[in-house]
Amino acid sequence: MTGNSVMAGWISSNGGTGVVKQYYLGGYSSGSCPPDQGSLPLVANTSVIVSQSSQLYLAFQLNTTMPQWSHLIYAVGPSGSLPSNNYLPEHSSKASSSVEYSAGTVSGAGSGSSDKARWHGFLVALGWGILMPVGIMMARYFKKYDPFWFYAHISIQGAGFVLGLVGIIIGFSLNDDGVDNIDVHKAIGIIILVFGALQIKAFFIRPVKTSKIRRYWNWYHHNIGRAAVILSIVNIFIGLDIASESTGWSVGYGIFLALWGLSCIFLEVKLWMAGRDH
Repeated sequence: MTGNSVMAGWISSNGGTGVVKQYYLGGYSSGSCPPDQGSLPLVANTSVIVSQSSQLYLAFQLNTTMPQWSHLIYAVGPSGSLPSNNYLPEHSSKASSSVEYSAGTVSGAGSGSSDKARWHGFLVALGWGILMPVGIMMARYFKKYDPFWFYAHISIQGAGFVLGLVGIIIGFSLNDDGVDNIDVHKAIGIIILVFGALQIKAFFIRPVKTSKIRRYWNWYHHNIGRAAVILSIVNIFIGLDIASESTGWSVGYGIFLALWGLSCIFLEVKLWMAGRDH
């Protein structure tokens, strides 16, 4: 939404006069979104906001030619918090829709789109971005706890695959018309899904340890898994950027990756030292 103009309105809880203003979204902070600025060609004295049955209705009129399509984003501010000095607080929820004026149709409207997007991101991040890396650690560093490591590995990876698969299915049902970088995000997601399916196949065609082709299977299984996790991490950050989520989500996931990476380094050194002693 950064770089666009928006209309915002509110009415105080004591039933005061409604306020409608245009804003320019220059950044992610309140100070970078000044009121009474923007490029929307508003018709003077046509903006109004009313409260009816605990719902707010905002209307305004633009002096512009009718486009074939219009992509709209709706946002709601935090409960119990009105703008201070007309500067907006960060929104707590949002949804999107596409309007085809020539046909008079609307697609993707309502808060469900936003809720589904959150579920998509949560499931994929948990399954592919968290459980999968943890499952790799189990197979790499805990083989001395046989057969615990094996069952833990396939259980964690299986759960991660299922969660990621459900998240991807939800993602394909989202309305993404006009969303930047969505094609790249989808393409990487499809590649990850294919890699995941190949890993499931690898489980069923796993040769015995004494087989001559076991080393080729190991190469295939290990490298496809690593590629899937690397692509998943990249795609999670792309998804967070597309969703315009606060930097806190990216920082939080970055902290997890840092802890995971440090743990891997520690366990790798420990594994190397144990091998050298033998």
